[in-house]
Amino acid sequence: MKQEAAYPGWKVIVLFSFCPAIGGVVYAIFRFVLDVAYNKTGIHFQSSLQDINELLVMMAGVIWGLAFYAQLHYFIPAIILACCYSRLRLYKSLKSVLLVTLVGGLGASAFTILYSQGYGTSFFSWEMFSFPFSFILGSVSSFLIGLLALPERPELAQVTNNAAVLR
Repeated sequence: MKQEAAYPGWKVIVLFSFCPAIGGVVYAIFRFVLDVAYNKTGIHFQSSLQDINELLVMMAGVIWGLAFYAQLHYFIPAIILACCYSRLRLYKSLKSVLLVTLVGGLGASAFTILYSQGYGTSFFSWEMFSFPFSFILGSVSSFLIGLLALPERPELAQVTNNAAVLR
């Protein structure tokens, strides 16, 4: 009788619960690049080490702040989806990663719609974490975490290990 390998459910749940923070980091970098490139917010500093350090500290603060903000507001749908992924016992494959990407984007969008309706704002605006951005950020962060968190199929891992030994 074959013993089935244990599914790392807690690892999947914990890593997928940090998807909003990754979305916040991606959004902070995106906004920084847009501000510098299109809004002509030039970064003017002399080549002193202190100015460069101040710029890096400011960027790190903004990135951390947006990651914390996203994690705070989108933690509930992220943990619900993480529990669903763990319950479905998804393994790393093209179909599973695409499913996680699509569902992550739709989950972030659905929560954005609910969140914006509760506060009486328009969810089709181009403000921070609006509908289009929430879908894109939810999809990107779910894709990245899907590649990282989903485990390999036990059969494939065993075949790969045996092939490496036979070579």
